[in-house]
Amino acid sequence: MLLQELRHVAGVRGVELIEVMPHEEKERQIRAVLDSVSDGIIAVDRKGTITVFNPACEKILLISAERALGRDVAEVISMDIPMIQSLRTGVGYDNREIMINTPRGRHHYLSTGRPVKDQAGRVIGMVAALKDMSQVRDLVYSVTKPSMLTFDDIIYGSEVMERVIAMAEGWPAAILQL
Repeated sequence: MLLQELRHVAGVRGVELIEVMPHEEKERQIRAVLDSVSDGIIAVDRKGTITVFNPACEKILLISAERALGRDVAEVISMDIPMIQSLRTGVGYDNREIMINTPRGRHHYLSTGRPVKDQAGRVIGMVAALKDMSQVRDLVYSVTKPSMLTFDDIIYGSEVMERVIAMAEGWPAAILQL
């Protein structure tokens, strides 16, 4: 009945039911992105109050989003993080090493941050990504580790060498690594 009434209002060209408002859809997409990345993502408003704290951040810092959201970032994480200085200066930073005390002890992280600015260029917040240095080391190793050589990679031309390789292939790997 309401749809019929709306269609009769002057100037209304059509009425269509939608499942979600466009801003809700956009918010769900952003939430899905934040939930799927492996980096911890923290966002704060102009006062330093935490407004976003994704699941990866919870895992990295061992702090629940429920405990972090709405609180001052300096109080929740540390006063020494570059995010706080960038919030004051409006200058972003890349791959800064930081040490943070967590419930597990003192830990090493890599952080990148960008200020959020309004149309007039005033800083209205800050967003930072946080990666545990152990993840960074694993990534570097996976890219730079030497490839494993096999017996097939050995170039030889003599029967003696062929017999040596055949004999070595039959040995347990533990003996060959000595």
